[in-house]
Amino acid sequence: PSNCGKCCRSVSSAQISSQAVVMNGKGMSKRTKTGQDKSSAGFKKTEKSVTSKPPEEASSSVEGPAAHLERIASAFKDRSEDIVSALKTRGYYIGDGLLGESALRAMRAEAVKLRELGLMTVGKSTRWNEEKQEVEVYDKDNVFTMQVEGGERQYAVAPRLVEYVVQVTRSLPAIVNAAFPQAALRDTHQTNKLAVCAGAGARYDKHYDNEG
Repeated sequence: PSNCGKCCRSVSSAQISSQAVVMNGKGMSKRTKTGQDKSSAGFKKTEKSVTSKPPEEASSSVEGPAAHLERIASAFKDRSEDIVSALKTRGYYIGDGLLGESALRAMRAEAVKLRELGLMTVGKSTRWNEEKQEVEVYDKDNVFTMQVEGGERQYAVAPRLVEYVVQVTRSLPAIVNAAFPQAALRDTHQTNKLAVCAGAGARYDKHYDNEG
């Protein structure tokens, strides 16, 4: 649930998009005509298993865990043909309104809370330095990020976000692997990034996300 690759200049405190973004997993890395590197080189992504087992003190929300997990699973099942078709023709899939307004608002509020509790760090990216002829790391403007890993602390603050990661990890691999066996996606481990874009010109430079 992030707006990776979209300009976030007009957001107020945070922006969470009810949007599914699926890449074809080919590890795209591209340098533009201006020499800017579009890869995420230099960043180590750790694959972690995420659990949605709720602690006793888990916060309440609009719908319970079972209903939220079913909503996510149904959303991907209903769009499975569109996802496969888009991956075959464009190499990526973008779908708006994935979970509906109520789920979107609940997840957005959780992301804001994670930011307020100081669990996020300033977002990083990479770009090509033409003068030094090397890739350099730089801070994104007013963008704060973290990885959703589950556990009691995160689940107590953001149960719907944790459940989203868990259910997408369960649901998406079967759809992709059936159409692209070489992808060999696992339904137990993944990497993710949750971003909160603050006001005052928060933005993403145009880039590709890839396997790092």
